[in-house]
Amino acid sequence: MEFSQPIQRLIVQWDTFDCVVNPTIVEFHRCIIVNPEKSLITTEVKYNRAFEQLNASFVLKLPRPSSKEYHKIIDLNVNFCEFYRHSKHNKFLNIAYRSMIMESNLPKKCPQPKGFYYFRNMNIGANLPPFLPKTDFKVQFNFFLPNFSIFNASLSGRLLESARHSKSK
Repeated sequence: MEFSQPIQRLIVQWDTFDCVVNPTIVEFHRCIIVNPEKSLITTEVKYNRAFEQLNASFVLKLPRPSSKEYHKIIDLNVNFCEFYRHSKHNKFLNIAYRSMIMESNLPKKCPQPKGFYYFRNMNIGANLPPFLPKTDFKVQFNFFLPNFSIFNASLSGRLLESARHSKSK
């Protein structure tokens, strides 16, 4: 008996992926949209120091139905060390986290040693719940310590129904 993979209903198509780093901490970075369908992203970063504590913020913005103006839907702040220690995570952060660690060398505990980290071919759409609506969106991630920023990522894109799912109907 053969089991088929579930059909992915949603894909994320990225338009932009911009990263800004603190050059006193980040020696090298690369943030790119990698495939022709623009559904995968890759980030590489090399830190010149270790982190005992690491915080992150996550902001999701969607357009208002009556205009092209974006408004904030989600605005979360997380202590990553606490996030690693607890089995129950925020659902939205869990989607990003599962996508990040698929092809990554990210340590899954603190402290975070200095060194080179990669997050390759992240497919956010693969972990999204199928009931989400098709829409444009903007996302911002900020990794920081209490007194300064380390790494900021800004992305824009759209949530689309996958071609495979449309053909199977």
